[in-house]
Amino acid sequence: MDAIETHDMGHGIFVEVHYDEHGEASNPREWDQLGVMVCGHPDYQLGDVQLPRDHASSIEGLVEDLKSDHPGARNFHPLYLLDHSGLWMSMGERIDRIEENPFGVDPGGWDTSLVGVIFTDDKRLEETGAPEDSIDQQLEGEVKEYSAWLEGAVYGYVVKQLVPVVVVTKESGALVSEETRSVVLDSCWGFVGETEYALAEGKAAAQHYVDEAAK
Repeated sequence: MDAIETHDMGHGIFVEVHYDEHGEASNPREWDQLGVMVCGHPDYQLGDVQLPRDHASSIEGLVEDLKSDHPGARNFHPLYLLDHSGLWMSMGERIDRIEENPFGVDPGGWDTSLVGVIFTDDKRLEETGAPEDSIDQQLEGEVKEYSAWLEGAVYGYVVKQLVPVVVVTKESGALVSEETRSVVLDSCWGFVGETEYALAEGKAAAQHYVDEAAK
């Protein structure tokens, strides 16, 4: 698997960033989140809670149902899905104004659909301690992270070191060749979003080995 980015730490130590081939195991909706995503789609299971296939409620009706089921439910936003050679999700600003082209790349709306809502409630706000003035920004951040996961933007880092290898003949001990080989020192996977997150963590992990090599 070829690296998509490589950083030279010195002393023959490198950090490589790779696509995570098992990124489906890093679904961020399985972590503790401020928001709840309620979605319905005929072909995909999306978000946290799946709407029944026969759910015929309007977006306004869905919000009223969720308010009844979740005391203190608030900060509702619509969720849109772009399904075209991949999946992307976007959060709308207002639940009372459905956007015609939320992604800016599908003016005809052929590949875009309204698939549900994201919201939070008083219990989650108390548990997370989220500041009042950051709720919408945090919910949007969760949607962007989930969209990155849907896209397959999941990465990992590998820390490698180049070490010299001397090959000699068994009988005479004569030198046959000298070469370098890479040895894996550390690795970690499941970074959702931009490659810079995986690279930053990889560089932090590699620094220990750089310090040891510099002694």
